[in-house]
This record gives sequence, C-alpha cells and structure tokens, in this order.
Amino acid sequence: MHFGGVNNMKKLLNSITLLFLCTLLFAESGYGTFYDENITDFSFLHLKNNIPLIVKQNQSDSIAVRLVIEGGAPLETPEQAGLESFTLDLMQRGSKKFSYDAIRTIAYEESAELRDSSGIDYSVFGFTCIKSSLNTLYALFEDSFFHPRFDQAEYAQLLMEEEQGLAKEQNDPPSILVRTTQQTVYAGHPYASSTGITAESLQNISLDAIAQCHSAMLNSRRLMLVIVGNLSAKEIKTLQKKLEKSFIINSKFSLSKFLF
Repeated sequence: MHFGGVNNMKKLLNSITLLFLCTLLFAESGYGTFYDENITDFSFLHLKNNIPLIVKQNQSDSIAVRLVIEGGAPLETPEQAGLESFTLDLMQRGSKKFSYDAIRTIAYEESAELRDSSGIDYSVFGFTCIKSSLNTLYALFEDSFFHPRFDQAEYAQLLMEEEQGLAKEQNDPPSILVRTTQQTVYAGHPYASSTGITAESLQNISLDAIAQCHSAMLNSRRLMLVIVGNLSAKEIKTLQKKLEKSFIINSKFSLSKFLF
C-alpha cells in the first residue's frame, strides 16, 4: 500500500473520517460520498521530503492533527502482535522535554487530547485541541513522536495495564469472538496478526523491541499528515513550514513490496 493515486486517496480519506474525524468534518447529509461532497474543502500538499499533507477546512473551533503511519498489523508477527500499538501508547507517557505528568497537566489545562490508534493497514498518532492551543500541543506532539522517553516505570505500568486488560478479554465473549474470527478469516495471511497485545505476545514486548519499532516509524515513505480545522491559507502555509522543520527524516524503503 502506498499513499499515491486518487483511488487510494479516496479510500484512505474515507477510512480516516470513519475512525477519528467524523465529528469535526461534517454533519450527516445523506447525499453522495464524503469525498465527492467535500473535495473542495481539501488542500493536497507535500512537505519537502514528499510526506503528503492533507488539510481539511471546517468551521470548528477545534484543530485535529493526525500522523498516519503506514504498516499496521502486517508488519508484526503473531509473537509481537500489538507492538506498534504499545509503542504509540508509551510514546504519550513521557518525552525528552515533557514528563508524563507534565503532558497530562498541559492536556488538562488546554482542554486537549493526545491520541493514538492502531489498525490493520496503518496506525495514527496525533492530537486535538482548540485553535489557540495549537502551538502548545504541537510541541508535545513533536517531542513525543521524535523523542519519546520510554521510561522504565511507565513501561512497567503500561505492561501491567495490558495484562489486566487481557485478563478481562479472556472472560468477554464478544472480544473472544472478534479475535477468533480475525485469526480464522486471515489464517496464513499477515492480517492474522492482532493489532493489540495478546497473551502470546505480551512477554515479547520489551523496551528494546519498542525502540526498534519507533525507529522504523521514522521513515518518510510510511508517513502522511492530516489536519482538520478552520485555518486560513496563511496559517496553513505557516503550519506546513513548521512541519517541514520537524519532519526532516528521509525515505528508507517502501512497505508495499512486503505487504502485498
């Protein structure tokens, strides 16, 4: 999968909308597709290293910034299932400049939220905030993505939380059904690997594995940026320059040949 091409772009935009931007993008109209009805509100740009930047205009007071990371479950063996999801979660629990307590305090004071999610084909890392807090939250986002602390105590705490979550899932019929169905339908295919931690993979989620997973994310061919908000052309240009200063990483390789 690569982010080029109109058809792929339509699919990805629709997926992104369903996952985390619905409430910001549009009210239900019941007519046509989301892409066709909203294409004029989009700006399709690129950073200097060719990372796609998609900006969606709306009239909301909120700004949503999402970094889409190509790859997802197919990059993980069943023995390391959930590694990317765990890594993204831990990246929000402290960075070089901000402790986890500082991150939570700033998010609370600014009425903002750092967010991440993992899917079959891609994962997402980003934040939502009010427009006046954009610079403050961007600093958190930038440092969390590029310079995560991977603190031993936070790692142990998150591992314990995952273990407790697994114990609950093992007694939850709907969760068991979803996981069993995925493993059965995609047996022998990379999609069979779970996007979340499993009982089999938990013991393999080490700090070394997390560091390697994070390093693999720093690849411009895997990344795309999506921003939704009420931004003027000048503000978009300013934000684009800020992103270019942050995302100075270069292309390493394409994942397409490994996934399909």
